Amino acid sequence: MALCTLEHVSRHYGNGAALVHALKSVSLTVEPGEFTVLCGPSGSGKTTLLNQIGLLDVPDEGSLTIEGVSVKGLSSGALSKLRGEKIGFIFQSFNLIPVLTARENVELALQLSGRASNGTRAADEVLEQVGLKGLEHRRPNELSGGQQQRVASARALVKKPALVIADEPTANLDSENGEAVLS
Repeated sequence: MALCTLEHVSRHYGNGAALVHALKSVSLTVEPGEFTVLCGPSGSGKTTLLNQIGLLDVPDEGSLTIEGVSVKGLSSGALSKLRGEKIGFIFQSFNLIPVLTARENVELALQLSGRASNGTRAADEVLEQVGLKGLEHRRPNELSGGQQQRVASARALVKKPALVIADEPTANLDSENGEAVLS
């Protein structure tokens, strides 16, 4: 079964003379184990498409399924639950909570998905995997941009989602740490 299927998905913003067609009849299938890359110029709809797949936004037209579950007509609560169970999202702008430590930012993903048991151990394991062992107690403002990106990556990976969506996840990393995050 496909992880994600989009069929003729369109998304528009604005209306009248200000109408913007961010996505026009996009079809895409992502299978388990696939690594898919979206390339295109600024403003071409890459982030809009990722927001559709990540269930942060819904299509105006077309259909979207995540592991066989159609998102059409799902309530915001049901979309949030599906996103929490199936999807890890690494945002381009990190979106870390400034008052939480690196560990707490990662643990939050487990809490929100209802899997908080063993959260500290799981958070520490994934922080070590992305090269942040020993920095668990630091807040985002005490970390470099690359370290913050790795915390954001760890937060997306800790719940072992079926699908990881990453909006430029290695943009702020050196080649060694970028390779670690991708692996």
